[in-house]
Amino acid sequence: MNFGKESFEWVEANGLPKDRMLKLIAKTTLPTIHPEDPDNPVRLFKESELRLAGRSLTGRPVGMNHQDKPILGAQVIDSEYNELEKQVEAIIYVPSEYISKVRKGDISKCSIEYTWRDINKTTQGSEFVGLNIYRVDMLEGEQPGDRDASVMLFESQNKKGRFEGEIKMSVEKLEEKIEEVVKEEEPKTDEIPVKTPEDRIKDLEEAVARLQEAVKTAESGKESARAEGYKSGKESVVEMINDAIPEFRLIRARDHVAQRLVEDLRRGIRKLE
Repeated sequence: MNFGKESFEWVEANGLPKDRMLKLIAKTTLPTIHPEDPDNPVRLFKESELRLAGRSLTGRPVGMNHQDKPILGAQVIDSEYNELEKQVEAIIYVPSEYISKVRKGDISKCSIEYTWRDINKTTQGSEFVGLNIYRVDMLEGEQPGDRDASVMLFESQNKKGRFEGEIKMSVEKLEEKIEEVVKEEEPKTDEIPVKTPEDRIKDLEEAVARLQEAVKTAESGKESARAEGYKSGKESVVEMINDAIPEFRLIRARDHVAQRLVEDLRRGIRKLE
């Protein structure tokens, strides 16, 4: 893998038809919750373990909703741990019917199956050591343990240009505004906006949600509606982000909520690339 590459730029398609391939974010560093496993109800995935396990998914079978038998004719073509995104990514080859389900939005999430050699118990949960990912399943009507594990079309859906540029500029403005707050004194009484900081957080959460909806429309919408979806998404997302930025004067720069929302915006933008 070439460090510094954007998501999936490391992929080698091996000459296979792109219209039968899907991109997967198979596993991130987010913990997963397993109430059915009293010994390990919270499972932790360290970067070092995912980095080592990233390529173990290559050549493995692909299933559906963790059913006993994998999908006939489906296989993981390539997999790798992305250092920038902190996630295991994969390219899978599947029958055309599953491509259609992804286009329609019926399938958008995935989940891995794995084994491990050892477990380190911590106060936060169980750290799995010696991970070996031996299968990945697409999910239909089910939610993954890792909420960021996702499925998308392989063919490029990137709409570079004004949409991408405007969104990125908006995020950059937001980051600058948050950084400026660190250097500011507490706001004077006549500078206090009508809304509370909690209201501003809510405004940005709505902007994040709208961006995520635009991503979903762009990735799974029908060809005839995709262009209109991008147009609508661009206008409303940029407007909502720009509206939220000027009202962040009372939000401290080290506020973890604000920082999380900025990261959510970054993640949404990367999915559009």
